Amino acid sequence: MQRGRVKSIVLVLILLITTSSSLIISASGEVREESPNFISPVGFERFSAGWMDSKYTNSNNDAIDIRYYYPSTNGGEKVPLDCSWAPYPWIAFHADGGESFDGYNWIGEGLSQAGYFVVIIGEERSGDQIYRAISDHSELIGTIGYINLTGDSQKGPAGSQGCIDMDHWGVAGHGLGAGLATAVSSYWGSVFTTGQYQPPRALFGLGIDTDDIGTEITAIEMAHPSHALYLTGTVDTVAPTDEHAEPLLHQWNSGWQLLEVVGANHVQYEDDQSFLDNLFDGDATMTAEEQQQHAIDKIKPYLDLTLKGDDASWYSATSRENNPDQPSDSNSYLSENLSNNQFYRVTQLANFANAPSARAYPTLFFDPISNTTVLATGWGNDGNGFSDMWSLDLEGSREWEEEQGGPTSIGSNAFASDGWASGLLSGSSDSGQPTLWGWNGWSSSWIAYPENARPEGVSGQTMAWDSVSSRYISYGGYNSSGEFSNETWAFDTGSAMWQDLHSQNSPRGVAGASTFFSEGWNRTILFGGMGLDGNLSNETWMFNGETNSWSKLQLSGSFPSARMEMASAIDYENEMAYLFGGLAVDNSGNGVVYSNELWSFDLDTLKWNLLSNEGINEISAAGMAYDNASNNLVLFGGNTWDGLSDETWLYNFTENEWDLHSSSSAITSTDVIHIAASVIERDLDSPPDSLQVHCQVMGETNWVAGIWDNVNDTASCELSPFSLPPGFHTASLRVLHEGKRASIQTTFERA
Repeated sequence: MQRGRVKSIVLVLILLITTSSSLIISASGEVREESPNFISPVGFERFSAGWMDSKYTNSNNDAIDIRYYYPSTNGGEKVPLDCSWAPYPWIAFHADGGESFDGYNWIGEGLSQAGYFVVIIGEERSGDQIYRAISDHSELIGTIGYINLTGDSQKGPAGSQGCIDMDHWGVAGHGLGAGLATAVSSYWGSVFTTGQYQPPRALFGLGIDTDDIGTEITAIEMAHPSHALYLTGTVDTVAPTDEHAEPLLHQWNSGWQLLEVVGANHVQYEDDQSFLDNLFDGDATMTAEEQQQHAIDKIKPYLDLTLKGDDASWYSATSRENNPDQPSDSNSYLSENLSNNQFYRVTQLANFANAPSARAYPTLFFDPISNTTVLATGWGNDGNGFSDMWSLDLEGSREWEEEQGGPTSIGSNAFASDGWASGLLSGSSDSGQPTLWGWNGWSSSWIAYPENARPEGVSGQTMAWDSVSSRYISYGGYNSSGEFSNETWAFDTGSAMWQDLHSQNSPRGVAGASTFFSEGWNRTILFGGMGLDGNLSNETWMFNGETNSWSKLQLSGSFPSARMEMASAIDYENEMAYLFGGLAVDNSGNGVVYSNELWSFDLDTLKWNLLSNEGINEISAAGMAYDNASNNLVLFGGNTWDGLSDETWLYNFTENEWDLHSSSSAITSTDVIHIAASVIERDLDSPPDSLQVHCQVMGETNWVAGIWDNVNDTASCELSPFSLPPGFHTASLRVLHEGKRASIQTTFERA
């Protein structure tokens, strides 16, 4: 299974810096790829409902009462779980304000009878505490995962070992709980950007109340299939549709369907309604039993579609049983927006030009044996890591050429070169395990090192080649669980072994720092990074490899502001290091921005010098190399305010300016915009033979019919760029079948 990549570090940093539980959403993230391993759906009452009360520990370390409902043979309290149709997807259902978990027996029983593991949570967390609420769910994942792994009957139902589907789960709620669930689902991918947890893939809400979350929630690349179901009553006066559901959904950028149930009110989505509950709500013309049964009839096929991957449930899940093109429900007024649904797996097949695809955290270095700049690894727009390799000969063809045999290492890899024919790449695999690759310049190939003891950090670490002791020095980073390390390690190329140096006085910046080695000082130099406290560092440190100790340098003159995720390069011959961009503290000192500053650091005099802060976009997490054959800095990729970059920039030391060299998506007016993608079902089956294909340049052209190749399961379109103004544009390809759809977007430059 693929792990996600950090599409933007801005939000992550804001979350780490803030000490409150409120959240300001300002950028997008990426979530983990959906597992195709679905369990088959069962009938509405295939099982009896078992239940038990339990607890979990939330992100504040508070013990929270919860209730489990689960499929069983005989039903009742603490009966064993029936594992005959397992593993069962699970749902975290949040109660309305002032309500406890025992007010929702009907939803727990109804869904557990249909093959779902349901966790009912009382009013635990306010909807405006989004980060805390999301963190609570990560703790809940740990609790459910423990039950699934151990079958501990003190924590969960007996017989549950291996019977819960940890890859497919969802969030839901009633009233304020539905608002909380919506916020959690919308912002999950912005908090857990590296995909260490499977995100919630189902979201349903009953009588949603937006008083806590507001009506301007933004879905940050909702986890596929990106479809939510909401039910609310026409006589709900607690959270009227025109004040809550409609304002939220009409601006919400994810797929949704809203059923306004005729004669339903707010409180009848609870088991027991008090006199005060009814006093402030409208008079229902449906009974509570009818209202609740109608909800189960809609929610069950919705969950079968989203969490069990059952394509046949599309029609009943979206009220299309009678007419696929005209959804309707005899008990409801129905509205929907399916434009952002992702019910197929769509993968782009080709770039607009033969050049590296857009990515963050690429590895870039100059190979003096071949006199080319080499590019490998990185995270792409689809959330997957790259295993390709490219070379750029600025004294020859001046074009990127794809090579064979790139390393299969993703994440924010650390790379260091000895300046000649060798290099070391440390990162992680798509399963989150650490990887280690060696570069051989004589054969232009990568060689994987065997597993042994390694540093904790598999992402965000920094590394330099110590040419005096002939070893690589690695510092900091974080592991696949998000735990940070401030350890210093050394890698001996002769024994191919890591050694923990147990260093003293570690630098503050443990993630996203940059390191260089000064032969004249016989010291490793480190700048910047993010500290354990979430703050950025502007400190320059020096590592003494003889005493294994760090010391902070007190440098005179100007130096870069606090920052992380900079691109770095070294001119070995002239003992000059270069630092570009990154995520930096802004002029106010209170926020963070992408930077376009280029700094040099003299490894002899230990002086910083600002070379440029114009002529190029603000970028973080790019790759950079010093091409000493052409005397240029080569910069590629990274995060920008417009998304991932596929641009190659050259800094010309003769002219002292940046020049845009190439882009994998740049086209001219005489070119044809060709978009092609493979399409499969979410469970990896072939899609329908009659799939419709459309393409457009968003905001510029109308939808144009494309071609569906049902033999090869590929969709393609051709668009003309002739009428497009110069600059960047986004092309979209969508596929449709009886309302079910998916799409991809790709950015290109019109030259």
